[in-house]
Amino acid sequence: MKRQLESLLRAAVERAVAAGDLVLPEIPPFTVEVPGETAFGDLATNLAMVAARTARRPPRQVAEIVQRHLVDAHGWLAAVEVA
Repeated sequence: MKRQLESLLRAAVERAVAAGDLVLPEIPPFTVEVPGETAFGDLATNLAMVAARTARRPPRQVAEIVQRHLVDAHGWLAAVEVA
C-alpha cells in the first residue's frame, strides 16, 4: 500500500506542477510510513514538509494543493486529511 500511495502522491504533484499550482523543478525524496499514533491514520507522508522550501509555500498549503490534485481511481484511500 505504501508504494501505491507514493505513486498517487507523485502523480498528484506532477498534476499540480502541470496546472501551475506548484513550482517544483523535481519531486523531492519523501517518505510514506505508518505514523507513531493510530489517531494520525494508517499512513502518513512528509511530502509537504520536504517540498515546502523549494515550492516557496508553507507546508500546509503544499499539502492542500497536493490533496486537491490527488486522484484515487482504484479506491485505495478511505480518506485523506491534511494535518
